[in-house]
Amino acid sequence: MTRVDQGIGDIGDADELIAWAAAAQLARLDEDHKISNRAVARACGIDPANLANALHRDHQRLNDERLRQLDEAICALAPEMEDTGGLTSLSLRLRGLTDRRSLVAHVPCSWTSEMLLVPPATEFDVLIQASALLTMFMAVDNSKSERDGIRAIRQHYSGQMSKLVDQLIMIGASPPTPRNTDALALVGGLAKYSFGTTKDHLQHALQTMPLGFRMWRTVTALVQLSKTNPGLAGRVGAWVHHLLDEADRLRLVSVYPGRSLELELAIAVPPEWSPPGERDWVHQLLLARARNTTATIRERGTAAHGLWQRMLVYDPAHSGKGKDELDPLIQEFQSPEARPDAAAGLQWIAVTLQHVLDNNVAICNDWPTINQPWLHTVNDAADSLNEEFIPRHIQSGAQTLFRHALLQNAGVERREAIDTLVAGGWTESIVNALGNVLTNEKTEAWLRIRALFALGFLQHRDLAAAQILTTAFHEAFEKITRSDPTATSSEISEMHAVLFAMGDCFGAESRSREAHNAREQVKADIANDLRHLIIHGETDASRSFLIARAAAYMLTATASDRPQRETLDISEELLRHLSEHHADATTKRFCDWALNFRFESETGRVRPLLHAAW
Repeated sequence: MTRVDQGIGDIGDADELIAWAAAAQLARLDEDHKISNRAVARACGIDPANLANALHRDHQRLNDERLRQLDEAICALAPEMEDTGGLTSLSLRLRGLTDRRSLVAHVPCSWTSEMLLVPPATEFDVLIQASALLTMFMAVDNSKSERDGIRAIRQHYSGQMSKLVDQLIMIGASPPTPRNTDALALVGGLAKYSFGTTKDHLQHALQTMPLGFRMWRTVTALVQLSKTNPGLAGRVGAWVHHLLDEADRLRLVSVYPGRSLELELAIAVPPEWSPPGERDWVHQLLLARARNTTATIRERGTAAHGLWQRMLVYDPAHSGKGKDELDPLIQEFQSPEARPDAAAGLQWIAVTLQHVLDNNVAICNDWPTINQPWLHTVNDAADSLNEEFIPRHIQSGAQTLFRHALLQNAGVERREAIDTLVAGGWTESIVNALGNVLTNEKTEAWLRIRALFALGFLQHRDLAAAQILTTAFHEAFEKITRSDPTATSSEISEMHAVLFAMGDCFGAESRSREAHNAREQVKADIANDLRHLIIHGETDASRSFLIARAAAYMLTATASDRPQRETLDISEELLRHLSEHHADATTKRFCDWALNFRFESETGRVRPLLHAAW
């Protein structure tokens, strides 16, 4: 099968991203296992020429059914490839839940009743049962008896569904594996058919759950699903408005206040719910966050670019006026005095925002040329993804995605670039390139934070990733504890990002011995400095509460069994200390929650995070 360059021209085109991920997985099969594209096509029962055409020219042929066939063939031919999370899962994240074929798990409806009688014991059980239940709802969707059928299913399985939603929420709140995002999508799908019940669980999680901030993604998925259902849209719209009115308050007590998932939700709100003009409440929310000098670079960039995207898509006739409104914002971002510790990051937002305005496009797909050392560092790292490490035909696409993961200021597209890299499977090379950025860029904390975020989401759990993250931790520790009077906001955010990346990367359950060893190596390497931060009061000042919150997450996610019955693992030890002594109510609440379920009291064995929902 002829190999054609699998470049990416539009980061906002889900079909292009999925086609690249499919080509990248096939390249791994060929390179690591000597399994050709032709063999995969035969295993799928399709003509090799049709597969080639779908990859290179007609991306829409990679529909959910075709992706399911590819997933099955790839995992059958090379079971170890399951760590990529699957192409169907990527499609669910990028395209949304379109119909039954887009579900990750397919369960015959005739099995559902008996299956739901058995309480789920693992994450996989929960995902399969939820998929089975959602399949039944979707089977009657758009039928003549749709309303009666949905009501009957809802009433028959009300007890099971309530428990499943809580369990899906817990999976979705856990470290960000493909299963995590599948769970969030399933909650959104169930909410479409049982909005009254599901919204109460989601709202409770957002308002009270220590990791509830991740539920904003589920609400965004529900918004997308409700657009084609007028009856549901009105109720969802009013609820979303209420939730976003609370966003600033929830942000202050969040363990990850700068994550900006609520901004991604706001950007997704349709114009019917927030009409352009004086009563455009989404516009006001995004503008306020873009102007908020205490918000992170991620938040301000996401909000500013989201403002322009909504103007261009929903109110193109007045986009010229919108440009005039954004000019003062661009000027503010260009001023070094606005945030001396993150001036280059704000200036990069200004440059990219001006670029999309000048070109009248929604998203940056090419980059303005500026002569900055940090940009040279990113480009050098991207160029290191050459033929020695990545096959030529997927190389340019990998480099494009890598640049978007670090340079893209539109938050949704930056995360989707990372999701696509994970699904493609060439994460070892990407991790090394991110390590190069962290090695060669020591001053721009905002860029280091983006590299650390990507490292956490890539889920590449080996000793090389462990070494990169522990080195970054020690560098952040030196900045926090140096003799200068006060750490800057950027330095505090960098330590928060390191700890969260450790929890994200090494907190997910894994059968891999290498992943286990890497996690234990991380904890051993940072133990003394982490104890110093927590026990010696380095996080006691209110501006340093963020570090304590991230430490609580990392310790909870990476907890290990007690080495001996009377000897605490460092996670249990420091969570107890934070619970008993820390002044931050959010940190104490997180630690109390974790200690209540994570460790068996007698043996000290670690329970799965899912246990919190039982």
